[in-house]
Amino acid sequence: MFLFSITWGAVSGWWALACLALGLLYAWLLYRQPVSLSNTFRYSLFALRAVVITIIAFLLLAPLLKSVTQQPQKPLVLILQDNSESLKLFQNPSYKITSLPADLDAVKTALGDNYEVHEFNFDRTLHDGLSNKFKANKQIYPPR
Repeated sequence: MFLFSITWGAVSGWWALACLALGLLYAWLLYRQPVSLSNTFRYSLFALRAVVITIIAFLLLAPLLKSVTQQPQKPLVLILQDNSESLKLFQNPSYKITSLPADLDAVKTALGDNYEVHEFNFDRTLHDGLSNKFKANKQIYPPR
């Protein structure tokens, strides 16, 4: 969908009426005297001249035409999973840590098509997708 708006800057919008009056006045001055033209041809030339002069005068005012376009985008959701070995140390008896990727995948399915979901796992570096290995070394920085 395109929306258009006209901004005048320092010029008032009332000048558009002055442009129309100028176009009509100029066309009237040229075609007021009867010439060897039929009335319908003279009136059509009058209308064409008035429209052209109005448009030229309007463009001389230098209005800014601004178009606005709308591109709907889905919200971005990032699922980040810690893949370090230390997660195995803090296991809850009622929850198996190996089922974490499946649970995070269920979250992705629950979000559905309304969101753009990206999954990553990290240890020392960032990797695409989820992992159920949890074997990354807990030391992130190199030893001194």
